[in-house]
Amino acid sequence: MDKDNNIIERPANEVLINPSISKATSLNDKELSEKLGIKIRIPEKFYKDLDLQKKAEVVAFNKTLSYETFDTLKDVVENAINDENAFKSLHEYLPYRSVSCTYRNGKGNIFNIAVMDTSVKVFSNNHDISKVVQTKVGNINAQWIVESFTDYKGKDMTNKPVGKGTANALFWTTKGSTYTIVTLDDKPMSMNETVKIAEAFMKTQK
Repeated sequence: MDKDNNIIERPANEVLINPSISKATSLNDKELSEKLGIKIRIPEKFYKDLDLQKKAEVVAFNKTLSYETFDTLKDVVENAINDENAFKSLHEYLPYRSVSCTYRNGKGNIFNIAVMDTSVKVFSNNHDISKVVQTKVGNINAQWIVESFTDYKGKDMTNKPVGKGTANALFWTTKGSTYTIVTLDDKPMSMNETVKIAEAFMKTQK
């Protein structure tokens, strides 16, 4: 959909996306740290009434792909979550690993914290960014981003979109790893509150 909410149909090889595939994981912190090569701590609780709902391993890309290309790679990407050879076979697309954690608070806010094993580009040409605010997580430079996205029923881009949505996200990078917090519902938290959550999370990573 364009900025005026008009539906635009394009061939699959012209639709650019930043895809990822995730899978629930039962690996503990030590196992995840060894797999990603970075220190990872996934606390059950760490800030006020936040509760961990689930965690997953993710394979994503630091390169924008066409929908057609990703469609041919889906099985390999899914295998790459647990198969290092499959992961390495994707090298031309700049793959990276991350751990994704979903939390919920007492007010029903649901959001995701992701820890990535590399520095990840915040922007790409196919992102519809309406607002960027420079901030800090402790002493680390961070960016608060408001992004519009086309909402597809069942997340299948071959379906007719049901409308447009807005996502708020906080990004920061330190020691070669990128961290994000993204709201996952229609009750977005403020930038200041999200920064406090990020700072509390980073204290658990020491």
